[in-house]
Amino acid sequence: MAAGVASIVFEREVAAGERRELDRRYRTLVEQLPLVIYVDALDAASSNIFTSRQIEGLLGYSVEDWRNDHDLFVKLLHPEDKARVLEAHERTHATHEPLNTEYRLKARDGHYVWIRDAGVVVSDENGTPMYLQGYLLDISPEREAEEALRRQALYDPLTGLANRAHFNDRLGRAIAAIRQPGELTAILFADVDGFKGVNDRFEHHIGDAVLCALADRLQTVIRGADTAARLGGDEFAVIIERVIDPSDVSIVAQRIHET
Repeated sequence: MAAGVASIVFEREVAAGERRELDRRYRTLVEQLPLVIYVDALDAASSNIFTSRQIEGLLGYSVEDWRNDHDLFVKLLHPEDKARVLEAHERTHATHEPLNTEYRLKARDGHYVWIRDAGVVVSDENGTPMYLQGYLLDISPEREAEEALRRQALYDPLTGLANRAHFNDRLGRAIAAIRQPGELTAILFADVDGFKGVNDRFEHHIGDAVLCALADRLQTVIRGADTAARLGGDEFAVIIERVIDPSDVSIVAQRIHET
């Protein structure tokens, strides 16, 4: 519906008086929609032709900002999403297939907003493509809820380390991975001596703080590719992937102990 509404303002055959009335109705409707209506040129940067005023509430940039800077869309794309999104736009421009993708745009205050972008290529009466029209919808709450559920399923809520299920999954992947001859995977297990006494003497909120501090220290002494996990209580484990010399594992274990 939103994409269809956007085309009204670009109808060529409407008389001047009717055009003004349709334009008034269009703007009244579009400005009440809980999403951003846009019309973009079919160029490499998807240069903006029209954007509804909801864009300012979404990203902090005014309609004038979008109109004056044709490269603003590309500038605001998250670096991890840019190539994929530009490829999707290019494919739509070339094939005229509908656009339907999700990505992050950087707001004026620096935070990223998750966007669902859906659009269609509009052609004239001769079938010549004219522009891409569609809508942008803020899906950040959905993404945040998905991320929260993912973290609950995979990570320990107290320390932020991998939980037992995530640890077992990573271990299975490490064992199944193709390696060079002689390359191994090591597992380290650690528990905290005297931890029960901490809880008994200082209560559980202090014990929780100790576990969080230990988890933070554990993360500092392992490589980014390795996995640190809290298996429960005061029990921790580490998966060290791609071990060439078993003596290296002893070095890591000693470093963990000292830290």
